[in-house]
Amino acid sequence: DVGCLATLTPEQFADGCGEVVKHAVIADPELFAELEKTPLTLELLNRDVARVALIIARNIDIKRAVVVADECETNQRKLLNFGHSAGHAVEACENFELGHGNCVSIGMGIITRAAALHGICDAELPARIEELCARHGLKTRCELSADAVFAEALHDKKRAGDTIDLVIPHDIGRCSIDRTPLSTFHELIAEGLGQKGDAFAC
Repeated sequence: DVGCLATLTPEQFADGCGEVVKHAVIADPELFAELEKTPLTLELLNRDVARVALIIARNIDIKRAVVVADECETNQRKLLNFGHSAGHAVEACENFELGHGNCVSIGMGIITRAAALHGICDAELPARIEELCARHGLKTRCELSADAVFAEALHDKKRAGDTIDLVIPHDIGRCSIDRTPLSTFHELIAEGLGQKGDAFAC
C-alpha cells in the first residue's frame, strides 16, 4: 500500500529517496531524468499516488535485477553499494543520528566530486547529482574530516586487506566497480570533502 508512505515525516520520506536516487544513477538514466523533472516527494504522493507507485516499482525492478544476476555479491551486485562506503562511515561518525538515506547521499557526493576531479566523469555530474539529492531533501556534504570518515570506512564489508571495492560513477546509468588501494580511497574522501591537502598515505 503505497499510500501508507503518507504516515512518514518529510525527513523519513526524504531518507528513503536516497536509495531511489542511487538506483537511478547506477542503472536508469530515464528514471534520473524523470526525477529531475518531478522529484519524489510527499506532495507528489498526495497529488499522484499512481505515479509514486510506478517509481517505486521501477526501483524494485532495478534492485531485483541486480540481485538476481549476482546473488552472492561477487560482481555486479556491488553496484548497489554506490555511496555506501563513505556513507556508512559518515553514518557511524554521526553516531547514527543522521538518516541512512542522507548518509548515502553524502557518500555519493563525496565519490562523484572526487571522480570529477580525476576526469573520470564530466565536471557537471556532481552538480546534477547534488541538485537532485537537494530537491529530495537530502544532504550531499558534511563537516566531518577526511581522517574521521576514512577511519570508520576501514570497517567496511567491501574492504579486502589493503584495498576496497568502490563504485565509481562515469555517467548517469554507467558506474564501475574498482578495487582501490586504501591510501587512494583516503585521498578520494579528502578530495570529495574539499580537504585534498589533508590526505595521507596508509
